[in-house]
Amino acid sequence: MNYTQEVFIKLLSEYIDENWNFTIDEEKVDWNKLVELSSIHSVCGIIYLSLKEKNVNRKKLMEYLQCRFNKESGFAIRQQILYDRTLSLFEKYGIKNIVSKGYVLKKLYPNEEVRTMGDMDILICEEDSKKTDAMLKENGYNMDNLFVNEIGYSKSGCAIEIHTSLMDDDLGNGFDYSFYFDEKSKSASPYKGEYTYVLKNEDHLIYLLAHIAKHFYNEGCGIRMIMDIAVFTKKYMSSLDWDYIFVELKNIKLFEFSNNIFYLCNKWFGVKVTNHIMSDELYKAIFTYIMEGGTFGFHSKMIGTKLVRNEKNRNAIVGIFNWFFPKDELMRKKLPWYKDKPKFLLPIAWVIMWFRASKSKNSVEVEKIKNALNGRKEAEKEFKLLKELGLYQK
Repeated sequence: MNYTQEVFIKLLSEYIDENWNFTIDEEKVDWNKLVELSSIHSVCGIIYLSLKEKNVNRKKLMEYLQCRFNKESGFAIRQQILYDRTLSLFEKYGIKNIVSKGYVLKKLYPNEEVRTMGDMDILICEEDSKKTDAMLKENGYNMDNLFVNEIGYSKSGCAIEIHTSLMDDDLGNGFDYSFYFDEKSKSASPYKGEYTYVLKNEDHLIYLLAHIAKHFYNEGCGIRMIMDIAVFTKKYMSSLDWDYIFVELKNIKLFEFSNNIFYLCNKWFGVKVTNHIMSDELYKAIFTYIMEGGTFGFHSKMIGTKLVRNEKNRNAIVGIFNWFFPKDELMRKKLPWYKDKPKFLLPIAWVIMWFRASKSKNSVEVEKIKNALNGRKEAEKEFKLLKELGLYQK
């Protein structure tokens, strides 16, 4: 960890505690790098507020960060208004739903507007999908993308994802996380009005940890997700049933992974959950992985190595082939249109998938293929890192 990275983490940590005691040696900081880290990890607002509290005398820097803060705050307010109105629609139409992650977490931060969100996730029962779709379209929402367990809508520049399952990936562990969280959602608690619910705190924490694992398993994870765990556990530490949490984490094969995340919460944000120790080698590797990755990992040069990593022989060509031509079973999960269609239509399903990928995520998908072609070495390195972190636990 260089000095600029140390300052970056200290500023985030002090913001959570609202206690700015760390003295910055301004001459040692690479301010351009600090801004870059703040940007790719979506924490410009937090860094601005922390530097403001510390009276940092960098006029152009502070003007830039203030501008980012103002824009993010304005967008956060627009999001909040739309999301509240969306939940009011669920109330009006009598559709039960569960909210999680950012919409709930941001209320735990000292300033809600600095915990930015890319979208709002809402979980509904599958049988309510058509009713929800009609409701949103009647009220001016546009459908942007469609998958089996996820439908994306937008309105007024804000994105909303409607889910019928909280999680699909097995995280390399062979565990059915979809079924597990579907069962946990049945015991969700009332959150807002009569129809909006939230997972009970223990299950929400477990879900947040699994969601982080999902990001590591796919493209990577940024520091904000670790900060979310720190903020959540700091808020509810004394009231959580930790015996239940640890038993459940063991049952779903995320105990070791979660201990490593708790270690980072303690080391970076002073929120201690366990006495777990991480090796220096693993810490250095995961620190670099997170710092380079950005908010959701997409900034990392390692994007796309999952295409190779999950092949038994770490073969780039096989990985890319399987991405372009997924097996029939996987395509039925990817495309609702193909779910109940005869298998001879599989090639048409592939074409539809390619078209959607090129239309909505072109730059990301191209980057995946380019990095996958780097071959086996990078995939082996990433596989080893994630296995040590606690994934791929058969």
